Amino acid sequence: MAKKTSRTLYAILGLLSKGDASGYDLKKELEKPRYHFWNESYGQIYPMLHRLHKEGWADLEVEHQTSGPDRKIYSLTDSGLQHLERWLRQPAQDFSMRDEVALRLDLAADANPALTQGMLEREIDRCNERLEGFAASDEGAELGSFEAMSTEWSKIYLQARVKWLEECIERLSSMTS
Repeated sequence: MAKKTSRTLYAILGLLSKGDASGYDLKKELEKPRYHFWNESYGQIYPMLHRLHKEGWADLEVEHQTSGPDRKIYSLTDSGLQHLERWLRQPAQDFSMRDEVALRLDLAADANPALTQGMLEREIDRCNERLEGFAASDEGAELGSFEAMSTEWSKIYLQARVKWLEECIERLSSMTS
């Protein structure tokens, strides 16, 4: 079996292919609603940036600040771009998903239906907030064709999730009637 390579590496290489950035900049980009399908913590980003620089896949420029710590700005090297392009040509790893709401439903067997319904309603609210956030976060931003496709997937996924959550609430209601 082939060894799985950290997808964090490629997420960061891909973001750097769009423009130079600090670790903070990368984290903020990944917090945009259109990236709801991917997240990275600072604890993943900063060590990976260090690795990319060490491997020669990213250059580092230090911007000295008059207040606060110096900013470390990373830019993709030609070698880093080639590494990213090789990865893009490979088949994607198996789809995996961690969904705490689905896990809680699966394990809820004898849980209080009212508490479970409350959890589902809160998740509907979170999904709807994310959907509303799409317009605000990318307002004025021109997305490329591929970015637009992934953004559309995100919207469709969230809409389908809301529909599924609403159906779960309906089933809960019929169980308690």
